[in-house]
Amino acid sequence: IAWNKDGFCHGLVHFDLEANEQTWCPLVVPRDYRVLQLLVDGVPTTAHADDRRDGQGESKQERRFRILLGSRGLPRRVSIVFAGRLADNFGASGTFLSPRLGDLAVARSIWTLEGPDGVEIVDPLQARPWRIDLIRGRCLLQAIEGAARSDADASDLLAWIRVHQDRFLCLRSVLEEDRNGDEGSAVTQPIADLLDSLGRQWTALGRRAGDHAPLKPDAGASRAKSSSANRRPFDEFERLVAIARTDDGGLQPLVVSFDRGISAWVAERWPAVVLLGSLLALGCLGAARGWWQTLMRRRPRAWILVAGLAWWWLLTPSFLGLVIAAVGLWLTIRGPRQPRRAGDSRVVITP
Repeated sequence: IAWNKDGFCHGLVHFDLEANEQTWCPLVVPRDYRVLQLLVDGVPTTAHADDRRDGQGESKQERRFRILLGSRGLPRRVSIVFAGRLADNFGASGTFLSPRLGDLAVARSIWTLEGPDGVEIVDPLQARPWRIDLIRGRCLLQAIEGAARSDADASDLLAWIRVHQDRFLCLRSVLEEDRNGDEGSAVTQPIADLLDSLGRQWTALGRRAGDHAPLKPDAGASRAKSSSANRRPFDEFERLVAIARTDDGGLQPLVVSFDRGISAWVAERWPAVVLLGSLLALGCLGAARGWWQTLMRRRPRAWILVAGLAWWWLLTPSFLGLVIAAVGLWLTIRGPRQPRRAGDSRVVITP
């Protein structure tokens, strides 16, 4: 979920469903959210409004839908792109809501958050990148094992492999980078074991589906750039924070604390802030002592300097503002131009 200072947010949520015989699942969306796109195993689909009501009636804070899952017996991945407005105005802490699949039990969740400038997320559950990769890899391994235990025929298994092949390649790539890192054996050994299990299970599933080479040699090469581009997002953005937690029951709202430091806007423009403060203090002092009237009589072009500095401040970085300020400074120092007199002229002073 990413949000701005006005409370508007947008996000993407993935749900990995274990293999079951259900052909549909519920979807609950917070009232202030709207679903922009809905996919089941990468295929766009539509959520149908659920007109049924439970014993207590539908909450005014959420809307209910039904999602068709398609074939029975295989693990499914439901992806939802959403946008909306957050429930409250954030102060020292904030509450994040997400679309959820009704009251289906959730074993584990990973939240990745990005806030506006000047907001730092402080959470004890914040996880290291390699730990997030490990959780995601185990989740994929569980899905592969679920597909292997299913009674699906070879064609359905082959289609499932094709859908999840990019995900497998991307996770394998980032796990190999984590394994080759400098975190120590306590970290690299579980990652190496996971990579071994993923490779064996994926190959076995491909053979069962009749595809003896589920990962063609050109597939890895053609997706090398894609794998690096799809790498964990918090490597590219400093303000992204990943939080892993174990959920009891359904997907509960996430409450995090904030540390509001110096605004990034002020941090980037502190020279301009100091200059503006100095000019304001000088202006107040000059107005109180009558300096401005004297300055404007002696240096009538000083207003160009003031206008250039104001332009540079409001539109920073503004090259034109700096040019105007420089021209104004030169004209102010130079003063009004005096008419030149001829060399043979005389000055006559009369009493």
